[in-house]
Amino acid sequence: MFMGNIRIRIANNVKKIRSKLNISQAELAFRAGLHDNYIGRIESAKCNISVETLEKLGVGLNVKLEQLIR
Repeated sequence: MFMGNIRIRIANNVKKIRSKLNISQAELAFRAGLHDNYIGRIESAKCNISVETLEKLGVGLNVKLEQLIR
């Protein structure tokens, strides 16, 4: 499996869930304790994220980690 695929899946899932919640990147960043520019980079699949960041995103979006990586 090409490793870029997981970044793209996570990016798409974060963006989709955030949109369903009708919150901005800045709001998600606040909820997750991350910088809003970083959320944009995550949603564009431009960076690798740590497990800790994945967990913060799950908390910010109020979803289980599985929902972000499937």
